[in-house]
Amino acid sequence: MSEEPQDSGAQVMEAAAPVDSVTDDLHTGEEQKEAQMVPLDALQSERTQRQNLQDELRVIKDHIALMQAQQTSQQQQKPTDEMDAMADDDVLTVGEAKKFLKKMNNQYQSSIEEMKMVQKHPDYQDVVQKYLPEVLKQNPKLRSTLEQSQDYDLAYYLAKNSDTYKSDMKTGKKNQDAERIMQNSQKAGSLSSVGSTAPMNTAKRYKEMNETDFKSLVNRNMGSF
Repeated sequence: MSEEPQDSGAQVMEAAAPVDSVTDDLHTGEEQKEAQMVPLDALQSERTQRQNLQDELRVIKDHIALMQAQQTSQQQQKPTDEMDAMADDDVLTVGEAKKFLKKMNNQYQSSIEEMKMVQKHPDYQDVVQKYLPEVLKQNPKLRSTLEQSQDYDLAYYLAKNSDTYKSDMKTGKKNQDAERIMQNSQKAGSLSSVGSTAPMNTAKRYKEMNETDFKSLVNRNMGSF
């Protein structure tokens, strides 16, 4: 008798195993493809952000380069004293000595002229220091003109004719007028003080008052009724 194989079922299961493996591989491949697929909007957004960052970086680099160029230009334009580069035991030539003495004389004359301006106009330093910077800011060319000419009269004139100076003078004059009127009013008294002893004759005070003060006093007295 021939014996039939007993493990035919096991062989069928083993033969089916490769089919399941292929199916699993297909599922895995599809999942990887889905994972690799990125929405178009997300790609465009990321690309835009990257471009913006690159533009900002380029602007920053250009700004830094501009600042460095300005600093270099300012350092080159900054005036230097020729004597600073010389050693203590260096010998001056006749030409260098004349140039140095001329420079010292110009500085001395400039100081003398400024002292004369202070004597002539006691408020010179205050006016120039407070109001001239505004004028030079509005007209930068005037700075080089004043530096070359050393014209202190012009500097004082420009400062006193600035808009800020005129405005401050008007405000100060109003305050002084108001204070003077108040003092005159207190000296003259009001209707309630009639009959009281006064240090000055009332008629004389009225006569000495100017028109503005007199009108102010009348208005003040009218308001006391």
